[in-house]
Amino acid sequence: MARIAVNITGGDHAPHEIVKGAMSFAEQHPLDRLILVGSDEALDDINEDEHGIPGDGYDVVISNGNIGYDADPATAYRKSKDNPVRTCATLVRDGEADAMVDFGNTATTLIAGTLTIGRIKGVHRPALPVVIPQLRYDGDTLVTGEAILLDVGANSECTPQMLAHFALMGTIYAQIRGVDAPKIGLLTNGTEDSKGTPLIKEVDAILREGTFGYIGKVEGRDLFSGEVDVVITDGHNGNIVLKTIEGLATMMGGFVLGSFFTSKEAEAAYEVMRGPLRPLKTSLDPTAIGGVPLLGTDGVCVVGHGS
Repeated sequence: MARIAVNITGGDHAPHEIVKGAMSFAEQHPLDRLILVGSDEALDDINEDEHGIPGDGYDVVISNGNIGYDADPATAYRKSKDNPVRTCATLVRDGEADAMVDFGNTATTLIAGTLTIGRIKGVHRPALPVVIPQLRYDGDTLVTGEAILLDVGANSECTPQMLAHFALMGTIYAQIRGVDAPKIGLLTNGTEDSKGTPLIKEVDAILREGTFGYIGKVEGRDLFSGEVDVVITDGHNGNIVLKTIEGLATMMGGFVLGSFFTSKEAEAAYEVMRGPLRPLKTSLDPTAIGGVPLLGTDGVCVVGHGS
């Protein structure tokens, strides 16, 4: 069982929704302790609810500092010794919590993971992975799977060594998620030797010298093909790809749903198809996964989806 520190002040509709979600999780999963970290004001706000915060199995840590969204994250983090993000990271660093979860400013959480928790020895920069669902047909059989895309926002500019480290971290993460021999691809604009920036070509050469499952350059559409398990890119391009996928999934879901209400015949078809389509809707819902681990930190740091 684990001790999890949660910053209740970050994210949309904080602190109420964060506390409700944390307590719901704690009720469904055995924890040693759930540590709610927040300001006096946030905790008072919660305690004014009819339910409040139960005392058994929960700890409350007061942290009154604040890092505004318009502040420079690195500068503000260093100056604010007492803020909930830093307090959560310190609890992990000092062994008083086994993991931290934060739904606030992603940049601030990355700084907390990197500076306070610290990096695993040998890791240049931590990276954010995201799981991309794969759906394809093998004959008449629908086959589901997933690909891991990283980085999706921790590092906008990367060196060749950083991207090579992402490949190794992505491999380990895929193995943890049940893939025995992950196939690794490097995201670029074409698979030919001539394609890609000088950085991509250098990383391609480095990865070809490795001993793990690098299959070469891949394109964006390969994320969904089932031919690759881990796709490596820098945080700038990865974030653009991620948000493009989210937008496309939302648009296509709306289009499919809307098409069922264009006629009485279509509505009748919807009654037949709503069950078989439910797994597709779930797999394409970007809110189905609430956060991702920051890979490369010397302790568990989960970066939540703020919305």
